[in-house]
Amino acid sequence: MGYSCAIVGAIRHLTRAPMTLAGKPSREALRFASRRLGRPTAEIAVVGDDPEVDIGMARRAGAWALAVASGVTTVEAWRRERGHRRPHHVLGELAEVAKFIAP
Repeated sequence: MGYSCAIVGAIRHLTRAPMTLAGKPSREALRFASRRLGRPTAEIAVVGDDPEVDIGMARRAGAWALAVASGVTTVEAWRRERGHRRPHHVLGELAEVAKFIAP
């Protein structure tokens, strides 16, 4: 059980809001974000450092997959990924995400 469980429990306790449990990766979570942003999934980017979880979720749901090099995966390792684990773009650092944001 990760720390996110405690955070969700605290929020639910304080707000009494209903919840939908969605693990990661979750197409439903990405669809929810799409609806909240008022943008189609194809116009949303998922930024992550895990080929299977973050990038796989984005690719399977039709979103943009932006991989960031981190302690988990290097730029060179990202470039070797194939299929649903291959990102659309590889970023050397998180700050590079800004160039993908529409003005």
